[in-house]
Amino acid sequence: MVDSKFGTVMLLRLTSSPEGAKACLGFIKRVGDPALQISGWSCQGSGPAARRAAIGCVLNRLTLLASGNEPKLAELFARAELRRRSCANPATSAVSADWVMGVENPRLRGPL
Repeated sequence: MVDSKFGTVMLLRLTSSPEGAKACLGFIKRVGDPALQISGWSCQGSGPAARRAAIGCVLNRLTLLASGNEPKLAELFARAELRRRSCANPATSAVSADWVMGVENPRLRGPL
């Protein structure tokens, strides 16, 4: 299990994987109302703890671009955003450390 802005998320590991500790971790989170399922795999990180942290970071950075005509979906993401933590330090508050609010200069794709 890993904690995210969406609550507790179940992690899955293939037990029959020949790579052992190098195996990827899967994750799944289901929400009943609105009907939503977030799932995927992560192979990032050198061990299970690093992979778990990477999955938590990915889930905390997940944003809703459009909800169509689903106000409950927009509300779910808005409430989850209030619980978001920084990926750098999970113990920090829910204050965002993105390129607007962060103290570092933003990393741009190229010269202006």
